[in-house]
Amino acid sequence: MLRLDALVAQELGISRAYATKLIRKGAVSLDPPMNAMKPSIKCSPETYVRVRLPKPEEMDIEPEDVPFDVLYEDPDFLVIDKPSGIVVHPAPGNWTGTLVHGLLFRYGDFGKLSGARRPGIVHRLDAGTSGLMVIARNQWAHERLSLAFKKRFVGKDYLALVWRTVPWEIREVHLPIGRDPCNRVRMSVHPEGREAHTTFRVLRRFRKATLLACRLYTGRTHQIRVHASAIGHPLVGDTLYGSGYPLLPEVERIFLHAWKLRFPHPRTWEEIGFRSCLPQELVAMLRVFDATIRG
Repeated sequence: MLRLDALVAQELGISRAYATKLIRKGAVSLDPPMNAMKPSIKCSPETYVRVRLPKPEEMDIEPEDVPFDVLYEDPDFLVIDKPSGIVVHPAPGNWTGTLVHGLLFRYGDFGKLSGARRPGIVHRLDAGTSGLMVIARNQWAHERLSLAFKKRFVGKDYLALVWRTVPWEIREVHLPIGRDPCNRVRMSVHPEGREAHTTFRVLRRFRKATLLACRLYTGRTHQIRVHASAIGHPLVGDTLYGSGYPLLPEVERIFLHAWKLRFPHPRTWEEIGFRSCLPQELVAMLRVFDATIRG
């Protein structure tokens, strides 16, 4: 038997989160009825499920010309290169100038996906992180891409500059991540956190820093930053997880870039891959950092 939220999502082709929202709003009824309507209710094959879909919410987001590069596009999705400093979607404190505003400015066919004000967003990058993102262009592609992320069919590789010269070539980190109980802004390694797995591989060593290739196998908030800090090598420019390390005047952002992205094409399910060059500000930062450390 399927959970009610899973059944509604499967039959309507919507996200499970949106199905849960409909159930909690009372838009879903059962025959025979049940006393407590919860997303976790198990539905037998004899149960009839009725769903009253609300009218699409009006988008109250005004399109804005927000800078980002498009590396690939077809009718189902885009692959973009997000600059550092761009927030992905509107949220308290960032109601304008987000990637969503820019997508609506350039493409008028996103519409509403899953009743959310995040059209096409399948995954996120932190505002300070630059690099590759895949954006769905229709609800069907959104569901397929979301499934690929959920099933961990997606390969995500990042470039990061961390403090100190590391003594190893490759390091696997399996440490659970949860909200920091002492600081709700931060995440932390926590025994009750969610599973998190990162591989770090050395690309280049400096006297007091190391350039790493980082591969994510899970997608926890701030995962690379938390794991790097937990093993004693916080990212250069990371003031949240790198306290105690010097702040170089030339370092204006965190050194973290989404370098490679691989995922199954939503229509053919064949793996495709993309690569993003290191942004010029990070290339310049690397040169300045090299000169600063060696000088």
